[in-house]
Amino acid sequence: WKVATMITTYMHLAANSIIFIDLYLTLKNPFYPREKRVSRYNLFLLVVFIFSAINIIYSIVTSGTNLNLYDKTRQSTSIVLFVLFTSVLYLFTVVPTLLVIFKLCRKGTSKKLRAKVIRRHLIFFSIYILSILAVLEDQYDVITKIIETR
Repeated sequence: WKVATMITTYMHLAANSIIFIDLYLTLKNPFYPREKRVSRYNLFLLVVFIFSAINIIYSIVTSGTNLNLYDKTRQSTSIVLFVLFTSVLYLFTVVPTLLVIFKLCRKGTSKKLRAKVIRRHLIFFSIYILSILAVLEDQYDVITKIIETR
């Protein structure tokens, strides 16, 4: 269950990052065919899947496992890599979100469209950030314990 939980968590974060990136790219070039970007999105998801799977499986094979999602006593290197990975996914979300808001606030965008897109986007972004923070909080707690034991 540990492998499945971690892989699906990161696939979820990556898929949601793609939504924010796609919105920005659609606003940047609305007539560019989305189908051409889909292969890049699939590649990104594949990379996330492979990284997550290799990292957690390697950690379990080399260090063993228990029922804790993050095992501070035996998986500290894996946890640090996942923290960095979570941070990168966070940046892949924050940067496009800020760019979307900036683009929508430019002159020429209708106030109604701006309000509608920004409101929906920020609600979804807020929910997404809560899930990222939950993952980071779980990892941060383990990292703090690792640092304290050294």
